[in-house]
Amino acid sequence: MQIVGVRLPPPAPSKNNMDLAMVETQVTKLSSKGLLTEFKATVPDERIKSELEIKLNSISSEVKVDGFRPGKIPLPVLKSKFGKSVMGEVLEKVVNDTIRIIIENNKLDVVAQPKVKVDSYEEGKDLSCKISIEVFPEVPEIDFSKMKFNRYAAEVTDGDLDHTLQDLASKHKRFERIKTSRKAKMGDTVIFDYNATCEGKTFPGGSGQSEEIELGSGRYIPGYEEQMVGVEENKDSVVNVDFPADYRSSEIAGKKAIFKVHVKEIKEPLKVNVDDKLAQDFGSKNMQEFKEKVRGDLAHQNDHFAVTILKRDITDSLVKKYNLPLPQGMLNDTLEGLKREALSKSSNVDDKGEKKEKDKNGDDQLQKKAQRMVLLTIIFSRFAKKHNISVSEEELTSAIESQAKSQYPGQEKMFIEQYQQNPEALSALRGKILEVKVLNEIVSKVKIDEKKVSVTELGKVMKTLDTGNINHHDAH
Repeated sequence: MQIVGVRLPPPAPSKNNMDLAMVETQVTKLSSKGLLTEFKATVPDERIKSELEIKLNSISSEVKVDGFRPGKIPLPVLKSKFGKSVMGEVLEKVVNDTIRIIIENNKLDVVAQPKVKVDSYEEGKDLSCKISIEVFPEVPEIDFSKMKFNRYAAEVTDGDLDHTLQDLASKHKRFERIKTSRKAKMGDTVIFDYNATCEGKTFPGGSGQSEEIELGSGRYIPGYEEQMVGVEENKDSVVNVDFPADYRSSEIAGKKAIFKVHVKEIKEPLKVNVDDKLAQDFGSKNMQEFKEKVRGDLAHQNDHFAVTILKRDITDSLVKKYNLPLPQGMLNDTLEGLKREALSKSSNVDDKGEKKEKDKNGDDQLQKKAQRMVLLTIIFSRFAKKHNISVSEEELTSAIESQAKSQYPGQEKMFIEQYQQNPEALSALRGKILEVKVLNEIVSKVKIDEKKVSVTELGKVMKTLDTGNINHHDAH
């Protein structure tokens, strides 16, 4: 084992302990395997006592102790009253000092916050701990100017415009009340009052008036809309449902409920034409103005698709070309984040309330995605360092404000304050912005051949991308 005497920055000398200013911490390199190096550090009790004394003297003027003026409290009194409460901060400081010197002395290019495991510590004795430090792998020089990619270019034709307008019209919903009495069918909108019970008891949200439901929209509990087919105006009906096991309200999740419904109106869908009224529904004065807007939107969408495909091709090329060793801690953290994200988007129970079996294929996909993300993060961080690419506070603030306006209108101030108080969220957002800037810089360096395609062909290429595996590196 390699033993290295690490001399830490001397603590400020106190009037009681001038001789402690040059106390050494002993550091032993235990192992070095791949990107992970482990050290053992022993911090002498004298060092800890010295730092504790410095800390207690620093708070002397801030605390109140009966019988003493602020700043004039004897050290033994401060230690008796506040020693235990500040000891955690003191130990954190001496460990962080040790880590800093280890990194500096060994010239380590650290990936993330080193992990510390305290082996032993008792008051009055030395502190012994293990410190695990992972570093970045060596990234070979990448000459992006020698890399060549296609960039798709699609011009919006009159046919593309007409197709889009027809699609908008077919999806734009207008309804009017039925003129002749009939039963409701799929596609109709039903307006109704309801009162519900779950196992014979009322529950919060179990009643409502003038509720509106479009049959076939899939917005309601499974089976609800289907049972509304056949209802008639001014008549009562009963709907029986089973709340899903993962329903948002635990009080009724997984239970049966009975909804007593009184139908007030039935509305049928109208055919929507491509005309000025459609344009006005979308905020334009007339169809000519609307056509210009839609054409511009299509052109912008095509450009977005083209850049997304180009960036995906670049990242795919990097992933295939560079097989670098990956920091295991960084990989584990990324994988855990992906698992939490996947879990938040899907239920782990089936329709019968039984737990689903673990999806091994899903886990394998997440593993591959994590490896991809970590590899690209390493390549991009090295590129950013070499080319002095960084994220300014102004860019970070602008991104937060933009997200607040688009996702939380009316609550922007609260969202921004919460974001700014979350270091992890700020770090993640900074990383996303940095990676977009790096990718944009890489795009400016690679050779690009323009490939003309139709809007339809561009859309097909976009659909062939594994969009479920495109991470934030590919944002435009």
